[in-house]
Amino acid sequence: MKNRPKMLTFLERSKSNEPGSSKSPERMNKTTIDPTRSIGMRLFLYFFLVIVVSVSCVGFLSYDRSRQLIETQVEDAKRLTAVQAADKMELVLQQYEDTSLEIMLLPEIAELSTSYRLYPDDIMRQLEVRRELETRLNTYTFSDSSIASVHLLSLDDVMPSMSIGGPTPSDISEAPWFQAALQNDGKGVWIPSTADGPSGTLTSVAFGYARVIKDQGTFNASYVYLMELRESRLQEVVAGALGEGARMYLLDASGNVVSSDDKAEIGTPFAIPLQGDSAALEETIEGQEMLIAHSQLTGGWRLVGVQPFAPLVAGTQTIWNVTIGMLVAGIVAAIVIGFMVARQIGTPLRRMSGLMKQAEGGDLAVQSPYAKRRDEIGTLATGFNEMLANIRALVEDSHASVRDVMSTAEELGEASRRTATSAKEIAIATEQIAIGASNVAVEAEKVTDVTSDMGSKMATTVQANEHMASAAADIRESSRQGAEYMRELSEKTAETEQLTVSMVSKVEELQKSTASIRDILALLNNITKQTNILSLNATIEAARAGEAGRGFMVVADEIRKLADQSKQSIETVATITDRIRSEIEETVGLMGRAYPLFQEQIASVKQSNEIFLSVNDRMAEFTTQLDAVSDAVLQLETTQRTLSEAMSSVSAVAEESSATTEEVASLSTDQLQVGESLVGLAGRLEDVSKRLRDTLNKFRL
Repeated sequence: MKNRPKMLTFLERSKSNEPGSSKSPERMNKTTIDPTRSIGMRLFLYFFLVIVVSVSCVGFLSYDRSRQLIETQVEDAKRLTAVQAADKMELVLQQYEDTSLEIMLLPEIAELSTSYRLYPDDIMRQLEVRRELETRLNTYTFSDSSIASVHLLSLDDVMPSMSIGGPTPSDISEAPWFQAALQNDGKGVWIPSTADGPSGTLTSVAFGYARVIKDQGTFNASYVYLMELRESRLQEVVAGALGEGARMYLLDASGNVVSSDDKAEIGTPFAIPLQGDSAALEETIEGQEMLIAHSQLTGGWRLVGVQPFAPLVAGTQTIWNVTIGMLVAGIVAAIVIGFMVARQIGTPLRRMSGLMKQAEGGDLAVQSPYAKRRDEIGTLATGFNEMLANIRALVEDSHASVRDVMSTAEELGEASRRTATSAKEIAIATEQIAIGASNVAVEAEKVTDVTSDMGSKMATTVQANEHMASAAADIRESSRQGAEYMRELSEKTAETEQLTVSMVSKVEELQKSTASIRDILALLNNITKQTNILSLNATIEAARAGEAGRGFMVVADEIRKLADQSKQSIETVATITDRIRSEIEETVGLMGRAYPLFQEQIASVKQSNEIFLSVNDRMAEFTTQLDAVSDAVLQLETTQRTLSEAMSSVSAVAEESSATTEEVASLSTDQLQVGESLVGLAGRLEDVSKRLRDTLNKFRL
């Protein structure tokens, strides 16, 4: 019976090959294959796509990686160049700062202050001193052409203002750089470039450097020194630092342009905000990719170089050309290889497909001409020829088998009819036995259901008692643990109380220590005041001594500065000490309020401990009573289980008898059905044998 579907399929295919069928052998042999869907075209496309995609991916990835590597190296090189140019700029600016320090310490300036303050009526001496100072200042301006002018701007009505290289400016006391120089108290201030210089008296773009000069006699600020420098000097320092086509900028701390080869940009904000000490980054400016390398100077100024990015990575165009060449070569190789593969594989497969169509139409005498090849195509052709030889042998054997099957089918039909008659008689007898066994089983099942219901209710009662006992035990254990935890909490609270008392004592001692520190600071403050008075007296004596006391005057000035610094430090320490003392007093007050709370906490912990102990005792009594109830329920459950087992045995015997009878009846019915099926199958087998014989006669061997 398992071979029946295959046999029917074979016969249906045989019927479809008849002359009247739409799929006749002649029509199948004329079936054509779409060239665009053939295996040869697919292999050609696969090879073409694999080679082209592989070459494209490798080439483009190599180009992209090479470009990124070159860009990274260029950015690092330009960043280092910017750092080196910034160091060079630092040296130049430092030279100007050193020059200003030398001018600030010129003895002619001290002599000028002495002549105007101590000898206000000696006009000749004052003119001589001014002439000597102007000569010294001219020496600096003549030795460095980048110094446009030098100004000594007086801060009072006694000392005169002086200017070298330009007129003395007026009304500049409100200028931001002038106020910044006064606030820095002797430290230098770099002034950004302007069209007429910081003084407003020049005819060219200049930046400047300003600092306060103090009178060596009174140590008060007497002059503001202003050195104006030509902005072109900055461009000379960094010219060509980043290479051809680069533009160099010097920015102040606010990001405004101090120096540029385009004078119109000076004083304007730089187009791109910059962060960090030094870096190199790509930015698009006016539609063009630019490389920006910058480095920060010590005073907050920043040196920036801007250069077009395209010339720096021009070498990557060669890599791009090589990549395109490799891609073209890969496409040509893919076409050649794909065509060869399609010719060696696709053509034989198409011819083999045609031979299979002929064999499908019934011509089993065809042979493949590719059996002599030593590759997979040859193996396929050899297998095809052997398959057709086996099919021919199978058809010849099938002719003999059909004759045997037809005679066997006639004998099987007669035996099946006799078997069906016997099966009907057996089925009637077994049905009557099954009815009686079923009635006994039904009654036994009713009794079993009653006992099972009773057992389930007893089991529920036992489980409820067990849950109650477990819950009572858990509550008792929790009460015991709660009592233990409350005892430990009481001990910890007592220890906390002792630590609080000890802490209050330590804080009071610390409060006394801060008072002692305050007394010591007052003593140090008095010593500082006396030192300051002594340094002032030493300065006055040094001024009276004239040239011989100049060195001692410097020492006295340093002592006075140290005294001022000591005074500031003592005041700072005193402020911190007062703050600590105030916080200690607040801490003492807080601890005093916290102590009664600790006392109340200890009392609450003791009451909670007593409650937990009482709950533990009550739960012990409840557990004892619950155990007694559980024992009684268990005895009742044992009695019910015995009754249930007895009824289950009766029911099992009845069900077994009924099942056996039903099984016999079922077997009888199945046997009857099998007999009837055998009769029908015998008839169909005879018909199939005849059709198979007619079909085999159509094959050409």
